Amino acid sequence: MLEKMASEGRIQNLLGYNEPDLAGQGNMNVSEALRLWPKYEELKRISEAAGQPLSLGGPVVAFSALCGTGCKGAPPPCKHGNWQKDFMDGVSQRQLEVDFMPLHIYDIPDPEKFLTFVDDVHNCYGLPIWITEFAKRDWSANATKPNKYLWTLLRCWARHAPRCS
Repeated sequence: MLEKMASEGRIQNLLGYNEPDLAGQGNMNVSEALRLWPKYEELKRISEAAGQPLSLGGPVVAFSALCGTGCKGAPPPCKHGNWQKDFMDGVSQRQLEVDFMPLHIYDIPDPEKFLTFVDDVHNCYGLPIWITEFAKRDWSANATKPNKYLWTLLRCWARHAPRCS
């Protein structure tokens, strides 16, 4: 089905694996992900042959995209491993293509720190960033008391949106 859509020029952007580092989601090791990645690249070539440029979004990890990178903003040793770093190292070594980096961000309540994290990931990998999932959990929120972080985060993000592209 994706090949047909690509050959018809109907795909402009394609997201890679969803949370491959999480057993309940993509559940894929880096070696397998790298072995299969050329299938995504083939869709890009098919789409471009049909006259439609296609951008490939890298895998989006459940745990920090900066784990193990040594880049600014990277957490101390990550208990969940360095999935994103290892994948991107493999992309570089195998001369594969990733056009943008999708992110899931769930636990940064401060809007400025949220945007700093986005900048840090962008600076680390040198790719445009797409934020495909985000939220800050407010454990005291309920049906009558909304998440205390949501509106502050949205206002700040809207003010700084050009920084995120």
